[in-house]
Amino acid sequence: MDNITLGAEFDARIRGALKRASYSLFLFTPGSLKRPWINTKFGAL
Repeated sequence: MDNITLGAEFDARIRGALKRASYSLFLFTPGSLKRPWINTKFGAL
C-alpha cells in the first residue's frame, strides 16, 4: 500500500491488498456497530 498517488483509485488497491492478506484486524466502536453502513462495508469484504 505504499506510494498511492493523488487521484489514484485507492479503493481497488485496498481491496487487492485485503485479498492477498493472510489476516485482517477490524476494530469497531460500540457506536459504529449500530450504524447501518457497517453491514454494507463489512459485507463487501
